[in-house]
Amino acid sequence: MSKKLTLSLEEDLIDFAHSYAQKIKKPISKIVSDYFNFIRHEYEEEIGLDDNLKGLYGIFSKEPIPDKNTLREVAHEKSINRP
Repeated sequence: MSKKLTLSLEEDLIDFAHSYAQKIKKPISKIVSDYFNFIRHEYEEEIGLDDNLKGLYGIFSKEPIPDKNTLREVAHEKSINRP
């Protein structure tokens, strides 16, 4: 069963939402619904992670994922500095 939801957004975001919806030929409500379904799916997958993986989840959310060479350098430094 569908229910209505009222959102309060900045005017420029509303303008963008209308133009984007026209461009992709989807109603704004469908775009929002699809997005929340995506978030729910991601959340449900997160809950299914074991404790070791949960500790790593979102580790790069504040910084971009380093490139391969940077990761190698960090790993090399850690291996050299082991007791």
